[in-house]
Amino acid sequence: MSPPSWFHERARASATNAGGIEPREENFANWTASPQGMQIHFLDYQLGGYALGRIDITIPWVRLADVLAPGMLEVVSS
Repeated sequence: MSPPSWFHERARASATNAGGIEPREENFANWTASPQGMQIHFLDYQLGGYALGRIDITIPWVRLADVLAPGMLEVVSS
């Protein structure tokens, strides 16, 4: 017997935490700089359940060029 359809909808909704990516300072406080870009590290449970594992993303420096101080693109991407 398969679970009811609402079960899958509820499971998908609880598998992600949209609040973890809202534009708030605390959601993006854990980051490091690399030559490839700004690496943002999300904490366990910040975006979803523990089973998802730690989620890291890299934003290339060229995508951030308009918010970097003049001359910083050359410094951070070297």
